[in-house]
Amino acid sequence: MVSLLLVAAQSGTRSALRQMVESAGYTINEAEDSALAIQAVQQSVPDIIVLDATSLYASGALVGRLRQMTPAPILALALSNAADALLALGVDDVVPPDVHAGLLKRRLRYLLDRLQRRTTGTIKAAEPEYMPFQAILDAIQDGVQGIIFAEDLRTRRYTFINTALHHLFGYELGELDALNQLRPPDISEEDFARWLDEARMVAAREGVWRGDAHLLRKDGDLIEVGLTITRLNRADGRMIGIVAVFHDLSEQKALDAEKKRFIALAAHELRTPITSLKTRLFLARRQIDQVEKHLVILDQISEQLEHLVEDLLDLSRFDHGMVDLRPTVTDLGSFVRGIVTMHESLILSKDIQLLDQMPTAPLYVLIDPARMTQVVVNLLANAVHHTPSGGSISLFAREGADSSPESDYIILEIQDTGVGIPPEHLPHVFEPFYRAGRASRGMGLGLSISREIVELHSGQIGVESESGQGTRFIIWLKRVDRAQ
Repeated sequence: MVSLLLVAAQSGTRSALRQMVESAGYTINEAEDSALAIQAVQQSVPDIIVLDATSLYASGALVGRLRQMTPAPILALALSNAADALLALGVDDVVPPDVHAGLLKRRLRYLLDRLQRRTTGTIKAAEPEYMPFQAILDAIQDGVQGIIFAEDLRTRRYTFINTALHHLFGYELGELDALNQLRPPDISEEDFARWLDEARMVAAREGVWRGDAHLLRKDGDLIEVGLTITRLNRADGRMIGIVAVFHDLSEQKALDAEKKRFIALAAHELRTPITSLKTRLFLARRQIDQVEKHLVILDQISEQLEHLVEDLLDLSRFDHGMVDLRPTVTDLGSFVRGIVTMHESLILSKDIQLLDQMPTAPLYVLIDPARMTQVVVNLLANAVHHTPSGGSISLFAREGADSSPESDYIILEIQDTGVGIPPEHLPHVFEPFYRAGRASRGMGLGLSISREIVELHSGQIGVESESGQGTRFIIWLKRVDRAQ
């Protein structure tokens, strides 16, 4: 149970704050002035403190005293013009006096999580006084390395490295003994040691040091990490050690890059139809006799925009697990032939030969027809787009061979004689927003969405291609009996 101390001069404020946080399961104590707050901390150190700085006289002095007594996070209610001063005095976070319950509870959780991350790590199991922390420290997802000093603050009493730090840098437990093993090859031992010492000295002097660094994994790869080094204090404020928390930034950097790429591509793809839309509206107003022609084109542009938006929404739905399938037992051959019939005019308009080599005997699969139609249409459209006039598109379907990994599957193949995909692009074609360098069209979402749909059916999708030799997409779908 997490203990929380509410410090506020007004009983109404204390009551309101208590009502806001009681549902989160805190054990709550109250104090109406500085003296009672100090007395409460002396009697029982809380896990976190909420301080109404708008109603307490000399609240800054109280913050300083509390900070000397306990490392517990302090969240202050204060007006914006007082926030900087309170943060400088040692308050961990500031919220407005009229804060709502949801924000208050989120900020309290954040502060408690941050305290846990700063002050935990795996201590050597051989040290009995630290053994109770072992399970908690190994559960921390960020890597932690810490040093506990002897009384002279010069001798290292304990050094600890948690499990997550070993995993982050690719080491087995016990293999990572010191941070100098993480030194990049282009930095000398002296420079690396100097950098670490300077960061630790800043943390010892100012309480915390933050920075980013590229450090070396066991396998020789460099990984970008965010590093926070924090001074560890006793309850009386005396320093007892230093703890460093390592957070892998590679995923966040990739997400940030993906976000920027998404925004750029979305803006680019939306700009073209919007420009066409404005142009057609301009012409329609001035060419009244041709308004029907312009309306037809405006309909086409609106459909293009609708498809674009629907692709973006689909991607979001898959990312958040919000897509529900409505499966039905379906003959795959008849299903694909029906889709081809609906889009036959598109194929014939380019003088492309369609070769249906699927068997006439039924091959039953359990699919959501609407979603699987998206997949087949996308693959057919890609094949048509990248196959020149006079080329061909072939359709194959078969049962997986008995006693093989494919025995439980029906395999559908769509093969074209088009320009093919360069080998350097093949590993990436199913990634969102990826567009291979072969006169690509759209935002690069079609194949990504197709993969999501197939995998949602417990199937797989793959691609084989060579530049100038055409492309073959293969889909594996679970085979079922017609009786289902």
